[in-house]
Amino acid sequence: MRKIIIFAFLTATNFILAQEETEKKFQAGLTFGTGVNLNKTATKKMAVNGVGSNLSVGVGLNYFMTNSIGAHFGLELDFENNKIRPSDVTSPSYYQFSDTKILKSDEAEGGTYFQYTNRTQKPIYLTIPTELYFRTKYFGYLRFFGKFGLRSSFLLGNKIFDEGFMFENNSLAGNKIAAENNTMKAAGDMSFLRETVGFTLGAEYNFSGSTSVFAELGYYYGFIPVYRSNKEKNQTLFYFDQTNNGQRTYYSNDMTQSQLHIKIGLLF
Repeated sequence: MRKIIIFAFLTATNFILAQEETEKKFQAGLTFGTGVNLNKTATKKMAVNGVGSNLSVGVGLNYFMTNSIGAHFGLELDFENNKIRPSDVTSPSYYQFSDTKILKSDEAEGGTYFQYTNRTQKPIYLTIPTELYFRTKYFGYLRFFGKFGLRSSFLLGNKIFDEGFMFENNSLAGNKIAAENNTMKAAGDMSFLRETVGFTLGAEYNFSGSTSVFAELGYYYGFIPVYRSNKEKNQTLFYFDQTNNGQRTYYSNDMTQSQLHIKIGLLF
């Protein structure tokens, strides 16, 4: 009986010490995330073609002022995939290009015409989350947490993949030829900054000393458009306005983006 009591006492002591060891002011770790982009257009000239996708890798840092309240910071790379299309089939959208560059309106003379019907954009962002962090005490080896704050994303690059038509003799009056334009670039097409605000709920499991794994689900609402509203000289897409004698009219895409994001990681 005495051996059982001693064993139980030592086990409880080790358990308490293990939990106390994890109550550090700083936690740092590696993160991996995936999710969907919920895109919403704000112009009649474009439509969303299904949900987008997101894949992220990065590092995170938690700093705690108390055992239950702290702040979360991070540095993440987001690899994304969004699909759009023209919304008005009676007034198709066009652009002109040279090699892999989509030309702006003030440099389009002499470019090759392309009518796009589906577009996939693959931007890469550097994302810096800054969030308040709230967590419970441990229930055994498990505790729960919530975060609220901003995800600020800075555009590093953007590749465009288009499906559509080219034209015989590069004349819009010529026969259409089905074609794809891959790895195209359009300078100034997307906004440099994407800002979202949201919250996450998650759980952390301590399995060895101060080392833990965690999983979380978050929703972030986008309040800055992901496309830039350019002046006409910097716009690339155009249509022929039949209400204005068929005049060529340039426009900018306009879309806001919210995200559902699942993240897992390892904390030390």
